[in-house]
Amino acid sequence: MNVPHRLLTVALVALSLSACRDRSEAPSKADAATGAPAAAKGAAPIAPGALNRAMRISVNLALVAKDVDASAEQVRTAVNEAGGYVSQSQLAGEQDSRSATLQAKVPADQLAAFRQSLRGFGTVAQESEKAEDVTEQQADIKARVRNAKAQEKRLLELLSDRTGNLADVLTAEKSLAEIRETIERLEAQETTLDKQIAFATLDIRISSDRNELALSPGERISSAFGKGFTVAGEMLVVFGVILVGAAPSLVMLGALAYAGYRLIRLFRGRKAAPVRG
Repeated sequence: MNVPHRLLTVALVALSLSACRDRSEAPSKADAATGAPAAAKGAAPIAPGALNRAMRISVNLALVAKDVDASAEQVRTAVNEAGGYVSQSQLAGEQDSRSATLQAKVPADQLAAFRQSLRGFGTVAQESEKAEDVTEQQADIKARVRNAKAQEKRLLELLSDRTGNLADVLTAEKSLAEIRETIERLEAQETTLDKQIAFATLDIRISSDRNELALSPGERISSAFGKGFTVAGEMLVVFGVILVGAAPSLVMLGALAYAGYRLIRLFRGRKAAPVRG
């Protein structure tokens, strides 16, 4: 092994050891990445509420409104005014069974005001919130991105010397390509997580406030009769469609049955006729 080859091999080994060391130090850099002060030895622990934590927030909320479509449009407008957007939406049902579901992304710093505005669009029937602390996860990804970029810089410096043979250069270029792929993957994870932190996710369901229990006995009987009449009409339509579709086959079967009947009568008539001597 020549001297340049040994030097490049030693450098690549050193880079690998540096990566391992940086990964082991990543958790200790979490406070620096999030701006949180490190606790001194022997000092009292810092209260969790005193730290600026990175939270991924999701909210489930159910509204009851007189006009589901109008309420859904009001929610859309409020989302836009808060600086967010609606990622999914669906309207279903008719009249009393009308409902709407929306998934909204709202800036986390506007979440409290936005949730308060929703109370003007209907009655809140159910509400829940989940806040997931992702501070360490965010700090770990950022540290790994920094470490990968540092390795990329060192490999670029080694390749700029061009002192090794072709095999050494190819090995270094392969390592550089792998590191750049790792950087792209980590940066994609970092971007996704940052968006999840910056925007809270709200799953909102809006349903009609008219239901069977809220109606008087007469209204409930009238509603049941109307639904039964509708179902009966739908059944008649289905029966008519089946009958019309089967009509050609029924005509053909009838014609065959009639022809068979005529043949049987003709055969019996010939068999019953007297034989003349």
